[in-house]
Amino acid sequence: MITELFLVLALVAGGGEFQKQLDLAGDNRFEIEQAIREVPETQKAGMEWLLTHMPEDDLKTLTGEFLLTNCNQAYEAWESAPWKEQITEEVFFDCILPYANVNERRDDWRGDFNERFSGIIASAKTPTEATVLLNQTIFNLVDVHYSTKRPKADQSPFESIEAGMASCTGLSILLVDACRSVGVPARFAGTPLWYNDSGNHSWVEFWDDGWHYTGAAEPTGDRVDESWFDGSASKATKGDPQHAIFAVTWNKSEQHFPLIWLPNVQTYGAVDVTDRYTGTDASTSIPIRVRAISEDGSRAIIQAILTGENGELIADGVTKNDFSDANDHLTFHVAKGDVVTIYSKYDAVTLKANKERIVTLDPDRLTKRGAEFFANQVWESRAEQIQNQRQNETKDLVLTYEDKKMPYWFTTYGDAPFGEKSLWISMHGGGGAPPEVNTKQWENQKHLYTLEEGVYVAPRAPTDTWNLWHQ
Repeated sequence: MITELFLVLALVAGGGEFQKQLDLAGDNRFEIEQAIREVPETQKAGMEWLLTHMPEDDLKTLTGEFLLTNCNQAYEAWESAPWKEQITEEVFFDCILPYANVNERRDDWRGDFNERFSGIIASAKTPTEATVLLNQTIFNLVDVHYSTKRPKADQSPFESIEAGMASCTGLSILLVDACRSVGVPARFAGTPLWYNDSGNHSWVEFWDDGWHYTGAAEPTGDRVDESWFDGSASKATKGDPQHAIFAVTWNKSEQHFPLIWLPNVQTYGAVDVTDRYTGTDASTSIPIRVRAISEDGSRAIIQAILTGENGELIADGVTKNDFSDANDHLTFHVAKGDVVTIYSKYDAVTLKANKERIVTLDPDRLTKRGAEFFANQVWESRAEQIQNQRQNETKDLVLTYEDKKMPYWFTTYGDAPFGEKSLWISMHGGGGAPPEVNTKQWENQKHLYTLEEGVYVAPRAPTDTWNLWHQ
C-alpha cells in the first residue's frame, strides 16, 4: 500500500500532465488514482500513457476497475500475438491499448471480443492475415450489417450488435476493436467529404510493418490496400479539413479528427494520411457509377452490362444493395468521351462519358428508354439475320419464295438519316398478258413518281396471270 501511494505521489510530483488529468477528473479522481495505484508493474508504462492521453469526459466517468481490466487485457492480447515482436511499445500504446476510437459509448468489449474472435485468427501468422480473417467473418458472426437505418452513426460495438446494423462508422469501430482484442494494432480512419462532395466514409487502418487499410465489412478477398473507394480516395486533398484523409491518434496532435456527426467536437487527435492514398489511381478514365432503385426507394441487386457505341461488350457487374455503403456502387471506368450504353433486364441508359455520374436503373419494370433500347436491339439482330440469310437476294435485287421470284428496283430521295427514312412501294398494273408487257409496265412504274424524301421501291410482279400480285 505504501509503495502504491509513493507511485501516485511520484506521478503527481514528477508529471505535470498527470496532475492536470487528476484535476480534470474532479470527483472521479479516486478512480484514476486507483487505476495507477493498482496496475501491475509490467503494465505501469501503458497505464501512465493511457491516463495522460484519455479524453476529459472519460477522466470524469470511467472507473478504476474498467481501466485496469482494459489495460490488463490489452497487454495480454499484445503479448500472446505471434507478431508481438513486430509491434513497438509506441504502436501498442496508440493502437491496441485505447478502449475507444472516438466518442462512441464506452463498452467493456475487449474480453468478450477476445473470447469470440481469437479462434478465428488462430492460424494467422501476421497482422494482415488476422485482419483479413476478422473482416471476412465477424460481421456475419455477430449479425451486424451496413444500413442507413441504424440508430445513430457513432455506435459502440455493443450498440451495433444490439441493433444488428451500423453505418460505416459503426462497422469500422467494431472491426478496430476486434483487431485490438486479438493484438492487431488498428485505428479508425476516414474522410469528412469525398473530393466530389458525394459523401463521407470511414474505414480501418492496421499496422503490419507499416500502415495498411481495409473497408470494414467490405473485404476484398484475401487482399488489403484495395477497396471500392480507391478512386475517390486517390483524389483527396492533403491539408484540407474537409477533403483530406485522417486517421485517429490518441497521441498529442495539433490536428483533430473531424467528427461529421459532432462537427464542433475537437477532442480526438488525427494524423493526415492523405499521401498514402493519393496517386493510387493514375487513370484518366471517367467513373460511371450504377445503382438500381426499387419502387420503395431501396437499392436492388441486378446485373448491369456495359457496351460500346457499336454494341461491343466492355464489362458487366452487379449493383449493390443497402447492405453496402451508401456511396458504394457498381463502377465502370470509361475512357473520356466514349459513348456507352448501360443496360439491365428492364432498363437502359446511353451516355457520353464526359463527367462522373450515377446512373439509376429500374430493377422492377420495363421503362420507356429500356423498351426503345431493346426494340432497337431486336431490330438490329433481325436485320443482321436477314442480311446474312438473304444477301444474294439483296445483291441480285430478286426476292425468292418457293418457286416464285420477284425482281425489284429502288432509289433513295433526300438525305434523312438511317432509321428516319420513309418507305414507298409502287406496284405496276397489268396481268393476264405476256411477260414483256408486264415488264414494260414495271419499267414505267420506276419513273412514275418522284419524292422529296424516302426510299422508292418498284417491284416486278412474280407472275403474269390476271392476279399477278395475289399469289
